Amino acid sequence: GIFIALVYMFILIVFFNPVMRFLGASDVTISYIKDYMKPVIPGIPFFIFSSMIQAFLRNDKAPKTAMAGSLCGGILNIILDYIFMYPLNMGMFGASLASVIGLVVNVAVLCTHFFARNNSLKLSLKNLQLRLLSDVIKSGFPVFLTDIASSVLIFLFNIQLLKYYGVIGITIYSIISNTSLTAVSLFNGVSQAAQPITAMNYGAGKYDRIKKVFRLGVTTSIIVGAAFTIAGFIIPERIANIFVKLSESDMFNAKKAIMIYFSAFLFMGANIFMQNYLQSIVKPLLSLIICVIRGIVLSGIILFILPALIGKIGIWFAVPLAEAITVLISIIFYKRSRDIKSG
Repeated sequence: GIFIALVYMFILIVFFNPVMRFLGASDVTISYIKDYMKPVIPGIPFFIFSSMIQAFLRNDKAPKTAMAGSLCGGILNIILDYIFMYPLNMGMFGASLASVIGLVVNVAVLCTHFFARNNSLKLSLKNLQLRLLSDVIKSGFPVFLTDIASSVLIFLFNIQLLKYYGVIGITIYSIISNTSLTAVSLFNGVSQAAQPITAMNYGAGKYDRIKKVFRLGVTTSIIVGAAFTIAGFIIPERIANIFVKLSESDMFNAKKAIMIYFSAFLFMGANIFMQNYLQSIVKPLLSLIICVIRGIVLSGIILFILPALIGKIGIWFAVPLAEAITVLISIIFYKRSRDIKSG
């Protein structure tokens, strides 16, 4: 974590402008980006350790501490966002400073576990075994690729939206992506809650327990996804109005986009759960295949082919179709791994 943080900080300090320009910064937005990144760059270690330490705590039978860290950091972030941006008028700098302070508090709360009686985590260099590195990389690579894929997909979406819709397309997509972030967080919460239980019971050979956790996790994910899908069909205008006020014609486009895109949530939760489940039963290759298919391959192909065939409305079908097809692949993979006793 420390090594990755240092590399990332070095790249952003030395190559800041080229990286930002590549990601779409313009002469108008570059000053805002610079203000926002001032606290973010020194805060990179906390971005990394907030996620990493949470994973260790969940597996060390301290999920309440992991949750407390997230809640404390998240609530403080929201409060400081308002204080810094409105009464103190600190703009973009204030928004990112609030996020970094929230992460610092998050990590501080998580670290209290290392002084608790039930802590079994000890840092010892003598236990460092480089031969395990390949296993660690194979196990963690699908999750890494999932996050990278989402960033690449956003980049591709921006290219297509500017081509077919112009700036308003980016505005509509920002509404969808922010809402999607909430849904994905819930899906990840279900998957990460099940991960240590599945992994422990797999190691202990308690296969009946694993199947119960799987059924519960998939059912919960589908219910959560269905709630978001129904909301997208029933109240698309209200969802859009949470973020921005649109003209009548723009709202018409936004409503259609939300209704189409939100259908993806019906399948997305099950796919995310399946990715984590396959990792937990030591089948990282199958997990990686699901990640690549849903995150880059299918979404990217459909994103560029469908608009050319049916017009700009096809952009919003990319993710729902990719998730629906991936569900079928996930079912095949589950059947292949169902007899987990065979390894």
